[in-house]
Amino acid sequence: MWPDQWADRYRRLPPGSAEGDDYQTSRTPYVRGPSRAMVDRRWTRTALCMFTQGGKSNAAYNAIGRILDIQPRPILYIGPTKTNVTEVIEPKVDAMLRSAPQLWAKVAKGKKYTATKKMVAGVAFRFAWAGSTTQIKAETAAVVIVDETDEMKGDLGGQGAIGALADARHGSYPDGRSNFLSSPTEGNVETEVDERTGLEHWKPADTDRLNSPIWAFWQEGTRHEYAWPCPHCREYFIPRFKLLKFPKDATLPEIRRKAYVECPHCEAQIANRHRSWMRDRGVYICPGQRPLKHADADRVAHIADYTAGKPVKRRGGRHVYEVEFGDYHAPDACDTESASFWVSGLANFSAAATFGGLAAIFTRAARSKDLDEIKGTINTKFGECWKFGGDAPSWIAVKARALPYRHGEVPPGVVVLFLTIDMQADRLVYVVRGWGVVDGAVHSWLVEEGELWGKTSQPAVWEEADALLEREWGGLRIAKGAVDSGYLPDMAYAFCLRHRGVLVPTKGHQAIDREYYASTPEVNRMGKAVKRPRVQLWHVDVDRTKAWVHGQIDLQEGVEPTWHVHSDVGEYYCEQIVAEARLVTPAGKAHWKQTGRNDYLDCEALQRFLARKWARLIGRLSKRRRAATESATDTAAPSAADEPDRPSREIAQPARRRRRRRGFSATSWR
Repeated sequence: MWPDQWADRYRRLPPGSAEGDDYQTSRTPYVRGPSRAMVDRRWTRTALCMFTQGGKSNAAYNAIGRILDIQPRPILYIGPTKTNVTEVIEPKVDAMLRSAPQLWAKVAKGKKYTATKKMVAGVAFRFAWAGSTTQIKAETAAVVIVDETDEMKGDLGGQGAIGALADARHGSYPDGRSNFLSSPTEGNVETEVDERTGLEHWKPADTDRLNSPIWAFWQEGTRHEYAWPCPHCREYFIPRFKLLKFPKDATLPEIRRKAYVECPHCEAQIANRHRSWMRDRGVYICPGQRPLKHADADRVAHIADYTAGKPVKRRGGRHVYEVEFGDYHAPDACDTESASFWVSGLANFSAAATFGGLAAIFTRAARSKDLDEIKGTINTKFGECWKFGGDAPSWIAVKARALPYRHGEVPPGVVVLFLTIDMQADRLVYVVRGWGVVDGAVHSWLVEEGELWGKTSQPAVWEEADALLEREWGGLRIAKGAVDSGYLPDMAYAFCLRHRGVLVPTKGHQAIDREYYASTPEVNRMGKAVKRPRVQLWHVDVDRTKAWVHGQIDLQEGVEPTWHVHSDVGEYYCEQIVAEARLVTPAGKAHWKQTGRNDYLDCEALQRFLARKWARLIGRLSKRRRAATESATDTAAPSAADEPDRPSREIAQPARRRRRRRGFSATSWR
């Protein structure tokens, strides 16, 4: 009995479920194949990569129930956090055990039934979480299930990646296996057309271009993808986000009504009413396999397999197999022990996840201009990787972000100016960027970039930086700023102390657990140790900030840019912005490879830090600016032709206490 057959016969859903009382695999037919692979002895690994809230955990629960009831084996279930395990996963497993009477009768009650360990049919069913490698390594298990794999990136507790930890748990069992479930996160993944079948598949990506463990596990396996037939031409194809078509500039209700999926074969418009019909007749295929055209009389899919090289002469020289809907056929030529499956979010069973509903969700995220929200939509709603940049974009793409305003000019949307400085041995490289909220999204404009030449170990160049802070651009002065202290910390601390309240020193890190946090170095104005420190050093995750800058240049299709440069921007600046490429190690750690001078990229990354840290300031000043503009309109203020559209200094400049500025004198320097 396969897991889906066991579930249809014995499983009951918990009270209050939107799907009724009886569990029905037909509601989510795409879990049939992965759940069967989890108990198939041909495989030592399975990987299921798909959208969230689509039933991937049910594939694991079906396999768990079938194993414990029919073929008892010790099972280890690993979740991302202890809270997720105890408050989400364990209650669902508990409900699954109680819903099947013949299975519940085999459960040891009383003290042996705990939140993290249950004895069923004489074998242990344990829970563990990524934050505790001790819990993971406590006992061996024949079957290991890792849920939300992409929440467990990198080296867990110094013990290795989650894949190696999971495989080590079942090493003593000849039929042991690991099963990985998750939605993907980041990866530079593209598609390619299989010349043997003419179907488009995901192309395997280089490991240093992936930051998604589940996608790496998927492409190491059989690479099955869920395909469904077009209701018009009856040819099978693999649905993807790029096949979802909708009017980009329409209202959300209009998008919900007009969205459709385009068939890549006949280019017909497939309406949402056909979604259930296509999903129910879907089947998993891997590169080298092609389902034959669907006929109304078909009760199974017929898959032609070209993977074995020169096939046996049958049905036009092809191996043709009958495969149950929702199931898969292992390729004739298979050189892997891992079965892997991917499902597009377009196949979601939820009544709310219509073609129009998904298009509206993406449009709302795209119009917010928030890359984190757009990324989350692509990952969780469509089950696809978010392209994070990987290879540095071209400097021409940076130039393409230019708007028609000149170097030193302040565009109308700017309400606050931020200054960032990168320190080198012979110069200070700076960027002045304006920030403001336009149509509900935070935009930024490059106002001025430049270099102050001089030895940074001497006071002269810092006095030029002092003068920079006294300047005005369009009636605005620098409101906040950051100085990279990596080269000469004492000089950066002393400079920031002289402009305390405006400037902060920073230190970049390749990867930290937070976007930024503060510490307090014990130094005075001249960099001398003191008992009462007066400067805060901000530690910044440069991976996130630099990835954000490159993400603003190499945008996902359909997303409008919010990061702009002036029309006078030169190649020198543009080339520095793309002078680093983001690479990912096999362990999932990201690092940046430098190919040239990157001073301006470091400055722009610090601009992102300031924008996050002072987001409320940007929002408050933008709101005050809008209120002043509306008030001027209501009182018949002078027309825009008579008065230039510039934010007033009173609105855009936060209150700053006047203080005496001490410069570097020869005496004080000594």
